[in-house]
Amino acid sequence: MFSRGDTTHRNQHGALVARERSTAIRYLVQEATKRGMFEGQLGEIKRWTQLELEEVDRLRRDWLESNRFGVSPHFDEVKIGDTLPRRVIGPHTIATFTTDLCTDAAAEYGDARLFAIPVNEPDCSYDYPERVRLELSQEDLTSYERAAEFLNFNGNDLVCMQHEYGIFGGIAGSHILTLLRKLKMPLVTTLHTILREPDSDQRAVLEEIAHLSDRLIVMSEHAACLLRDVYGVPGGKIDLIPHGVPDLPFTDPN
Repeated sequence: MFSRGDTTHRNQHGALVARERSTAIRYLVQEATKRGMFEGQLGEIKRWTQLELEEVDRLRRDWLESNRFGVSPHFDEVKIGDTLPRRVIGPHTIATFTTDLCTDAAAEYGDARLFAIPVNEPDCSYDYPERVRLELSQEDLTSYERAAEFLNFNGNDLVCMQHEYGIFGGIAGSHILTLLRKLKMPLVTTLHTILREPDSDQRAVLEEIAHLSDRLIVMSEHAACLLRDVYGVPGGKIDLIPHGVPDLPFTDPN
């Protein structure tokens, strides 16, 4: 997927100071492997433990708070040899996105009936927190059927699905459709990647997900345009919610 976005920077008077353009090219795992993008990597791919992720989250929050609370010095105050707060970018995953989403939803509405259903790779299991009450096995179609039955039995008000290529089993992630077709409650789907030139299977899966979903959430206007122009999704079904940051209290550094 090729994506490009502009960020405008304005001063306190609203005058344009600069315009920043970022460009990203993202590949599906299978395509990246075919192109040899993983060749030459040393050792095994890093597997993050829960303790390591918690430490990363702590460092990231410390950096955010250092800026919000005025701990970080101004540019003209920095001297050679000074140590600044460590800034952590990543690892950003669907798991961390979902964890933050669940945390905020629980804070707003309570967590009595809030739980998460992760997808495990074949022959893999993980030590999940209590919020995880059921797990999908990526290539086991029956696990998707059981999940649908579980959700319907619990009578949940809403299912919020995070969709990304390579997570769900089946051709182009088609196994998830088995679950979605059986749901008896509203479905809100967040689409993390939208392909401009999908193959026939990718198009069919995403079009059915769009049809089954009551709302579709994207994170950029470009993604919303792709849904409308490439997949024929009505604009009234799409909600644009840009990537957010932790909501921290504001403190005047002065």
